[in-house]
Amino acid sequence: MKFKFKTQDYQREAVNNICRVFQGQPYLDMIKYTRDLGIRKKKINNIEYVENSMFDKDDDGFENAKIVLNDAKLFENIKKIQREGNYKESEELVAGLGRVSLDVEMETGTGKTYVYIKTIF
Repeated sequence: MKFKFKTQDYQREAVNNICRVFQGQPYLDMIKYTRDLGIRKKKINNIEYVENSMFDKDDDGFENAKIVLNDAKLFENIKKIQREGNYKESEELVAGLGRVSLDVEMETGTGKTYVYIKTIF
């Protein structure tokens, strides 16, 4: 079985609009932090050792940059997208699940999952 996907213009537009919400956010690459992996047990020659993994070589992680845009700028970007697309304009910035709660509303079977994944990448 072979899957064949056809990207639709409205899917591309949805991804671009989501990204435009964050227009003005500076690009920062490879932000690193040290992950605390906790205390782990290790066996050497059948003797169990407890070690603090704070200094393991595999404790580096990566994260997205913090959003530096203020709420007014984010809301301005959202309203601009809504005006251009002839969507109902929001009255306030909704921030229940983070800085901004965005919703992609598309009919079932139109590629919403594709839009989510493409936006993430």
